Amino acid sequence: MLRINLAGAWELSVDSKSAIRAVLPGSNYLALMEEGMEDPFYGTNEITAAEAGHHDHHFTRTFELPADVLQFEHLDFVGDGIDTIARILINGQEAGKTNNQHRIWRFDIRSLVREGENKIELAFRDPYAYMQEEQRKDPHLTKPGKAKAFIRKTPCHYGWDWGPKLTPTGVIRSIALEAYDNRIRETRVKQTHQDGKVTLSLEMRPDHIKENLSAEVFLDRKRSESDPAVDCRAYKTTLSVEGDRFVGEIVVEDPRLWWPNGLGEQPLYDLCFLLKEGDVLQDEEHKQIGLRTLVLDTGKDQYGEQFRFVVN
Repeated sequence: MLRINLAGAWELSVDSKSAIRAVLPGSNYLALMEEGMEDPFYGTNEITAAEAGHHDHHFTRTFELPADVLQFEHLDFVGDGIDTIARILINGQEAGKTNNQHRIWRFDIRSLVREGENKIELAFRDPYAYMQEEQRKDPHLTKPGKAKAFIRKTPCHYGWDWGPKLTPTGVIRSIALEAYDNRIRETRVKQTHQDGKVTLSLEMRPDHIKENLSAEVFLDRKRSESDPAVDCRAYKTTLSVEGDRFVGEIVVEDPRLWWPNGLGEQPLYDLCFLLKEGDVLQDEEHKQIGLRTLVLDTGKDQYGEQFRFVVN
């Protein structure tokens, strides 16, 4: 997989006004503050700053695509934390729409791009206008003034007893393009602790299963300042195909357990999933995990029932 990061400099226009400099991940408020808006968290500045959330916002930039990127079978736009109601436009054509800040959005843009310079636009709609429109469709669902129930966006953006009423628009985590022939869609790890050993049940689901496709997993103990001489011997396993996914196990013979702060150390393990077609690496995913058990104990006691978490 080839990842093209779109983080960095963008341009922002509010409604149809002239564009100003902006940075994504980031928001309209951060861009407006760079242009001279007074700090909305100081004094009563939030009163005038709140108006900035009642507009459409357009973030735009260009990006270069070399010819080798277009040789991949797939090219996706991937946005994590797009906040919130937006149309994704590539060279003026719509690639997809978003309506939920709390998820990752992925749209196929392979047919919309060309070699060389391309333009991307994130066209955000005024969230208040969207909420009011949705509420008119079903006015009995919520009370007046509670239209935020119709949008998947951070609730405190509309004010709270401890915070101002500021409604940002932008990207809160990451934004990129991904070119690939096959990719890892999902990985899962389940721990079983027994007889002083830890068995990791591993699962990887690729974009699609095909001949000559294989999956490997490596596990290494991370070195730490408190334990620089630790044995970082790697565990390795080859997963087997089961339906539309790969499955397998790794047994850690002498596990170092993770403990909450104050109860012990927090040793971590690096877990690496590799997806290959023949000898060609298609994709990889890295995780850091701690080996530990966590159980909610609600057993009977002299007062009725307990409510405690038992670690290891």
